[in-house]
Amino acid sequence: MLVLVSGELAVVRRAVPEDLTEVNAMHARCTTASLVQRYRAPRDGIRPAEWARLTAPSAGASWVTAPLEEPGRVIGLSHLMHTGGDGVRELGLLVEDDWQRRGLGMSLAQYAVLHGARTGCRSVTVLTAADNRAMETIARRLGASPPHRVCTDVEFSIAVAGRSGGPADAVRDERGGTGAVLGVDVETVGAAPL
Repeated sequence: MLVLVSGELAVVRRAVPEDLTEVNAMHARCTTASLVQRYRAPRDGIRPAEWARLTAPSAGASWVTAPLEEPGRVIGLSHLMHTGGDGVRELGLLVEDDWQRRGLGMSLAQYAVLHGARTGCRSVTVLTAADNRAMETIARRLGASPPHRVCTDVEFSIAVAGRSGGPADAVRDERGGTGAVLGVDVETVGAAPL
């Protein structure tokens, strides 16, 4: 359960193959600007084969987020995927436009990093467009090292070792407000909404 800075409650759960229709409905509700910030190209959704790979436990972890009062509506999508590097995973986030600037992206990023810490990850990378200020703010607030430029993108590295999380871990949104991740139990998140 996430408490957003606006006071709304959202539920995070492990993504499953059956979520693809609603995930793509969320993509349709996102602006082109948000999709380009996430994928560095406009996209109208995720293909079934790609979604099967993103939801395969061997590839990493993917989560969908829904408002507590609308559990069938996906408003956020987050991934912490294996990279092939020993102990290194890559973070990906997409938040529906109407839910941006409420601390949801920061909360989902913190949730993913805590999951990484509990599952043997040493560092999390974030590859994003150089002008993606929201993702840059999230990475910096999570303690990322100075970014490495990769053409028109930047790559942040977030050290994970030594992090721990428990109920009501405070998080900061891009305006400096605080929200909370309540009852973080990343070991059971796949079973049912928390």
